[in-house]
Amino acid sequence: MLPLRELGIRQRKAELICVYVDGTGTAAITEGKYLATLTDNGTGDYTITLNSPAARNIHVVGAMGMGTVDVRPSITALSATAVRIVWEVSGTDTDTEFYLTLIAFYTAEQN
Repeated sequence: MLPLRELGIRQRKAELICVYVDGTGTAAITEGKYLATLTDNGTGDYTITLNSPAARNIHVVGAMGMGTVDVRPSITALSATAVRIVWEVSGTDTDTEFYLTLIAFYTAEQN
């Protein structure tokens, strides 16, 4: 008979995180503010930092700018804690309101 041994499988819990950012005037997260914080890096340039770091890099599911039809996001600096997003129109950074949807994976031990 083979000896039994414990397998070290760590379950991953996926969490969908949605935030709404009013990037005009004084930038602020108006929906999802208990899940993440916002840093305004300059015109159209924002960093969203999760309050609970994920077990591995977060993934952007969607980013939708409001207002100007031609506003496009450039997403960089994905990590387990933050995502940086820059909004531009015709190559020029621009402030905008936007929705951002992320998936973060947590270990079974994390809340």
